[in-house]
Amino acid sequence: MGSEELEYSPKKKTETSFSNWSSLRFSGKKFPPMIYHLFGFDLRSIALFRVSVSILILVDLWNRSYYIHDHYSTWAVWPISAAIDSYYIISLHFISGAYWYQASLFILQACGILMQLVGWHTRKMSVFNWLMMLSLHNRNLYLLDGGDDFIRMYLFWAMFLPLGDRYSIDSLLVKKSQSEKAHGERTNENQANCGCGAGCNYHLSWGTVGAWVQFLIIYEFTAYLKWAPEWQTDLTATYYALGLDHFVTRFGKMMMHYPRVLMFLTWAVLKFEKIGPVLFISPVWNGVLRSISVLGFWGLHFGFGLCLNLGMFIWTPGVCAFLFLPSWYWDWFIPYVSSFFFKDSNPPLTPSQNTTPNVCPLAVPSQAKNYPTIYVRGENNWRAVMIYRMFFLFNRAEVISIPDKETQNEQSAKTETNSNEIELKEMSTDDSSEHVNIKVEGWEKSKEQDSKDVLVFEHKGSCTKGYLAVVSLVQNSPLLWFLTPLFLSYKGKVIFETAGNIAANIEQKTDTLKKVYPTTPYRYRKYLVQELIAIFFICFITNWNFATFYKYEVSPKVYWLAPTLKIDQWWGMFAPNPPKDGGWIAIHGVLGDGRLVDVYKGHGQPTNEKPELFSEDMPSQRWRTYLLGLLSSRNADKRIHYGRYLCREWNWWDRHTGNDMLKSFKIIYFSEETLFDLQVATPVTITLWDHQCY
Repeated sequence: MGSEELEYSPKKKTETSFSNWSSLRFSGKKFPPMIYHLFGFDLRSIALFRVSVSILILVDLWNRSYYIHDHYSTWAVWPISAAIDSYYIISLHFISGAYWYQASLFILQACGILMQLVGWHTRKMSVFNWLMMLSLHNRNLYLLDGGDDFIRMYLFWAMFLPLGDRYSIDSLLVKKSQSEKAHGERTNENQANCGCGAGCNYHLSWGTVGAWVQFLIIYEFTAYLKWAPEWQTDLTATYYALGLDHFVTRFGKMMMHYPRVLMFLTWAVLKFEKIGPVLFISPVWNGVLRSISVLGFWGLHFGFGLCLNLGMFIWTPGVCAFLFLPSWYWDWFIPYVSSFFFKDSNPPLTPSQNTTPNVCPLAVPSQAKNYPTIYVRGENNWRAVMIYRMFFLFNRAEVISIPDKETQNEQSAKTETNSNEIELKEMSTDDSSEHVNIKVEGWEKSKEQDSKDVLVFEHKGSCTKGYLAVVSLVQNSPLLWFLTPLFLSYKGKVIFETAGNIAANIEQKTDTLKKVYPTTPYRYRKYLVQELIAIFFICFITNWNFATFYKYEVSPKVYWLAPTLKIDQWWGMFAPNPPKDGGWIAIHGVLGDGRLVDVYKGHGQPTNEKPELFSEDMPSQRWRTYLLGLLSSRNADKRIHYGRYLCREWNWWDRHTGNDMLKSFKIIYFSEETLFDLQVATPVTITLWDHQCY
């Protein structure tokens, strides 16, 4: 079967199905190319979002894991019995409060995120990871902030996107077109159906529309909810936000001395929140304006992070904004910037570094290549190099499999070939297992014929072999090039060879690479049901946000969907104006013999003095969110659980005995009004909770 017969072509399909209907509806026959540029996402940007959001979630899980006992176990600040207060809330974390069980769920979720990161069974993993995030968030709602809501909503919309179409294990078998082989780029049936021109990388679906609508809702509503004078006329909102002692950083404290700068920042933040999401669908200079808007959101939230401790909310919006990076960014901007660092490809190692002759006998008869060729001996080695090429060389290389000596003898017995020529099989990425044959001159005469080297790195006629070929792979990676000196050192070689031997032994026993490597080409299909579900939730989420803005009720027939799927949302951070009462928390305790102790710090005498920077006294962002929630009168009934937790942590498990046991304590909040021009107000003492341990 010729390769042309493997090309995906909708015209060759004769059967009628829901998937065909959906594909036709989003083909170029329905919409002009401009629509794809306005409401579609570049497949490479979707891949960048997949990798970035996975890394962000892994970091968050790592930070949460330090407090599994405190926040998720049987003895947590918010026990399971109290958390199950509504039939809308569903969570696997409710099944048991045992530490081992909660830790197992964390590990399970981390494994799912890792699979999503590398793009293995990506579509299934996107659903699994959203469900696990839903379960984690429902276990303790009082630990959540705006960053958690942001990332949960984009995990929801990620289920409607082709996350595994680029730079993933799933896409390793995606067909490579003849025109793109020299550049190592991949294409698939999504590109064939794109409808926005040859070489188009845009994906358009109701999922992409939903992701844009979600971004628009977040920033438009947060902007229009800020109707107070502090945002609109006085422009003092940023100043008052920096007056919140539980959030402000040292840099934020310093910025309070420049009120005119803060007034400009207040105006700029409000304006950009209104126009930033709209720039994503600008019909003029779409690529440039999209890139500027993405950069603007990164700058906006990085500036927030310099002045305020906001946890994941600093990074999440920027990561989600990666979805909007246009093809212009990948096709022009990245190559232009890379040209200053990489001239086509890094040159091979110098003769002083390479102990073998720097002349390569391999010469593929093709046009001059801008990217290197990698010759690999052995099936598992080929799989490993293909995965490395995908993630660290970004497909900018040709990978050719060198047959073993036994394979060469079999080929010689079956076919009559010239003694100076042998056929090398290039591992095919077609939809079938058929290989593309490439003839390489002079292979039999070369020293490599009987060599034990399993890897040869060739570029423009020069090559390295064996371990030095591994160094060349590292040297030519846009991500790992800085590790080249380490790999050139003796210790680096020992570490690599030791790790390689361990991996080879594991692979020999488990066949991990063979099991992980895909056996069928990746195909992302847009089903009618999927698209209808996306349309429904676009309407539902839009209506939900308008209902919270205009104060009308959502129909009870569909209301339950929001809390059950955790898509209920309200984007009113610092709206309509930032709180003007900063302050700090102190917990004054009494021990068994009447001594006073600072329970919040765990030692020393209690004091009413204001800490130098109270935000740095918070153990973590999760603790900050929880403790600030206790300040609200709406959560007064939650304070008893925190009181019981403090008693257990101090008195149980033989941490303190006898007269050192905690007898009682008071949770005190010192409310300090933020005054303009750095004036200092007298704090007001408020006793939030008085608790008796025994």
